[in-house]
Amino acid sequence: RAAVLTPDSKGVVTGNDFLMNIPHVGPWIKLNPGMQEAVIRGNTFHNDRPLDQRSPTEMLILVETGGRLSSADSSLRLIENNLIKGFPFAVWARGMKTVGQPGGFIVRNNVMDGSIRLEGTREAAAFMAYGNLHATTLQEIKPESLDRLPAPLPPVEPTPQDEADTAS
Repeated sequence: RAAVLTPDSKGVVTGNDFLMNIPHVGPWIKLNPGMQEAVIRGNTFHNDRPLDQRSPTEMLILVETGGRLSSADSSLRLIENNLIKGFPFAVWARGMKTVGQPGGFIVRNNVMDGSIRLEGTREAAAFMAYGNLHATTLQEIKPESLDRLPAPLPPVEPTPQDEADTAS
């Protein structure tokens, strides 16, 4: 079920334990670009389904800025202190073209076994990602940075189970 968000909407997801073990084809958490502020802090996200049974377009968190903010407003997305396991594509932050102040993304101090992608121009977004550690090696994860206006999201691809069900 979708929520209608106004430009001054704020969203907070804190202190939860999530086990994602059903077939899914897109982002598990998608934050509307029109939201004023969003915080994802202190959660545990775990997906133990084998990768060969999952959609290649599955990801955990998709956050975007842009939307209908006034010229004086900016938006902030804060993702910190989470444990994220079982998601090869953990966080995708997208700074869309905005009117007014650029949106801000802070991705810090998470432990994960997946990747972080930061996409957007300096005019559209300010990005900061640091202190994110790989869950197995404890090495710092360097985000993939794409200095461009985000392209449309790729179309979702079905899971192998969905394809088998459709074929039968």
